[in-house]
Amino acid sequence: MQEWVRMTSLNELPLGTGKKVSMNGKDFAVFHLSLGLFVLDNHCRYRDGDLGQGKIQGQTVICTQHGCRFNIVSGECLDNKDIQLGTYRVKTTDQEIFVQIY
Repeated sequence: MQEWVRMTSLNELPLGTGKKVSMNGKDFAVFHLSLGLFVLDNHCRYRDGDLGQGKIQGQTVICTQHGCRFNIVSGECLDNKDIQLGTYRVKTTDQEIFVQIY
């Protein structure tokens, strides 16, 4: 069953930033780009880096552990095509950010 769960507020996520959000025993990375809001699995599958704390360059986040690059929109690893992060639907309601999880 899919449900919408509140992650954070827009006030806590300025444009051009990302952050880690833990919910239901899982860590997510939420990003606020000029293209919109995006949610990915938080951990880099190469060395378990914290992507919510990674450096953002355009639509790319760079892993804090070893510099692996991920497309924030698609979850694709730009350095290893065999690695793909989970992506999640996101919406805002009254300045609150919600993610659809299942």
